[in-house]
Amino acid sequence: MVSNHTSFADPLVILNGFWRRRLHILIAKEVYGGKKVRSFGLDHLGGIKIDRSALDISAINKGIEVLSQGRPLLVFGQGYIERTGTLTAFKEGPAMIACKANVPVLCVYNLPRRYYQAHHLYVAPLIYPSGSGRKSIRELTDAISESMKDLEEKANEEWENGKKRD
Repeated sequence: MVSNHTSFADPLVILNGFWRRRLHILIAKEVYGGKKVRSFGLDHLGGIKIDRSALDISAINKGIEVLSQGRPLLVFGQGYIERTGTLTAFKEGPAMIACKANVPVLCVYNLPRRYYQAHHLYVAPLIYPSGSGRKSIRELTDAISESMKDLEEKANEEWENGKKRD
């Protein structure tokens, strides 16, 4: 599962939206902050610590293992919180993990909150990887980016038309 990331609340919103499944989440090591209690809690909630400043093979392998066991993994594909409200380029990490685990990707767009609006999640059809090589990873990354842009357009159009005002 790949999603945009606009606030610290995003993991909770998505966990709530998919409450019937125990999601594992790739979480930046900075969020853990070296605190034992926080680390314990995040680990037991399905967190997988990843070092964004390097190619963290250990975290990638844990993500592949989770997916290979049939459990869902949430990755914020931009790699950071985007506060401008528009999508930026998605990194290749989510596509690489999906290709190596040979699992489809579910794109979830979390409409950034406006004023006192409730959160709204938009979900695209599954995207299947075509292989596990470099070219397949690039193609899947492009497909994820395109799917997320389509979801963003749909969400913004519905907002403008007043369909999602709470």
